[in-house]
Amino acid sequence: MAELEALCMKCRHQKGEEHQMQKMTSLRVEKNEKGRYSARGQCGLCDANMFKFLSEGQAMKLKDEGVEYKEAA
Repeated sequence: MAELEALCMKCRHQKGEEHQMQKMTSLRVEKNEKGRYSARGQCGLCDANMFKFLSEGQAMKLKDEGVEYKEAA
């Protein structure tokens, strides 16, 4: 399964650290109506919602690895 790291704001505030990159679980890639790619999922530690903008290359790589993909209607 594909892995992606993103900032978890909830973990950051709980631990009082500046940056808290965590592995994103339940990952899905989306393309919005403006053509921008993003990833959504949950934090591997605290299950908070996470979001990260992606380049087209990153999005296609994750899609090829079997991550759920959704385009805006």
